[in-house]
Amino acid sequence: MAHSRPQLPPLSALLTFESAARHLSFKAAAVELNVTAGAVSHQIKTLETALSTALFNRMHRGVELTNQGTILAQVMHHSLNDIADVIDQLRTADEERSVTIGATTAVSSLWLTPRLSRFWKEHGTIPVNQQVSDTQSAPDNSTDFVVRYGQPKLPKPDHHLLFNDRLIPLCNREFATNYSAESLAEMAVLPLIHLDANDANWTTWRTWFDQHDFKAPLAKGIRVNNYTIALQAARDGLGLILGWETLVEPLIKSGELNSFGDWSLKAPGCYYIHARPEEHLSQKAKTVLEWLLKNV
Repeated sequence: MAHSRPQLPPLSALLTFESAARHLSFKAAAVELNVTAGAVSHQIKTLETALSTALFNRMHRGVELTNQGTILAQVMHHSLNDIADVIDQLRTADEERSVTIGATTAVSSLWLTPRLSRFWKEHGTIPVNQQVSDTQSAPDNSTDFVVRYGQPKLPKPDHHLLFNDRLIPLCNREFATNYSAESLAEMAVLPLIHLDANDANWTTWRTWFDQHDFKAPLAKGIRVNNYTIALQAARDGLGLILGWETLVEPLIKSGELNSFGDWSLKAPGCYYIHARPEEHLSQKAKTVLEWLLKNV
C-alpha cells in the first residue's frame, strides 16, 4: 500500500521563500527567479498564511528572518542541497564529472586561466570548466567553488584565502606622457574610468579617494559595468583605472598598463575561494582546489 504524500504548502512558495531567505532580500530573489519583487512578496505572504506564522520581519530598508523563518530556511537550504547532490550524481558518474569553477571575466582571464594551463601540465586528465559571470555568488549545484573578492568568513572551512591586494592608479604609457598629477586634488580632475559594479564589495574611485581622506568631487570620466571593459579602456588611453595590483600583474609586466604616481592603498577586501562543503566535493575538485591554493 502506497504511503500518502505529506501535505505541503505550494512548492513555488517554498522555493521563493528559500531564495528570499538566502539573499535576505525580496528584490534579489526576484532577480534570481526572474519574477517581479511583487510576485516574491505575494508568494511569501501565501506561505505565511498557509503556515499561520510570520517568516520575515519587514523593515524600512529590508527584511530579516523570524525565528520560525530561520528554522524553515535552514531545512530548505539543506534539503535543496541534498536534492541537488543526488541529481548531480544521477546525471554524471564521478569519474566522468568535470570540475567547475566560477569566476568573473577579469579573474578568469588574468588569474585563473593562466594557472589552469599550468595545472594541466601536472594533471592533464582532470577536466576543468569555468563558469564566467560578473555577478559571482556562492557556489551552487553548478559550481564546485567560486573565486570571489570581498571578506571571507575565516576560519570557516569552505572559505580559503588566496591573496590580499593593493589598489593603485593605472594607465597606459600615452596617458602617463600627456597627464601628470602632484596631488590627489590634481588627479581627481583627470579622466577617470569608473566601474559601476553589481558587487557591493567592489572598491570604487570614490571609496579609494575617501580612504586617502580626499572628499572633494571627482571627474565624471567614463562609466562601465565590467572590469575587463574598464581595463581595455585604460589600455586604450581613455583614462585612469583603479587597479588591483596583484590581479592585473600580467598587464603591468607586459607594459600594457603602468602605475600613475606613488599612491597606493591596501584593498579593503581580498581574493578568496568559496567552496562547497568538503563532503560535497569530488576528489578531482579537491585536487584542483589544493593545487590552486598552493600556486597562488
